[in-house]
Amino acid sequence: MKTKETISKSKSFLQRNQGTIAIGSVLMLASLDASAWTTPPTTALFYDAYDITVNKFLKGAPGFIAGGALVVSGIVTAAKANYNVGIPLAVAGGVLANADSVITSMGISIGLI
Repeated sequence: MKTKETISKSKSFLQRNQGTIAIGSVLMLASLDASAWTTPPTTALFYDAYDITVNKFLKGAPGFIAGGALVVSGIVTAAKANYNVGIPLAVAGGVLANADSVITSMGISIGLI
């Protein structure tokens, strides 16, 4: 059976890579600080690019319309039984429609040991 072969391959993979998995787990858990991106000050070098991209596009009508169009096209594509394309389109549209809150709430880990 394929299930038994898959289980045996998974077990052998885990046994061969125990050290790598352990080191990766320790490095992920060893971050010192997590902080979120904030709006740059108006005196920053690329504030104009941030203002146009985030404030005027993502928070404005173009970002909402593009997000809605992606959601609708994802639903239509999924309805045609092309789920591999439809579901990511719908998810990307939802993220784009709420991109302003996604950008400010996305945290990044800083300072690995």
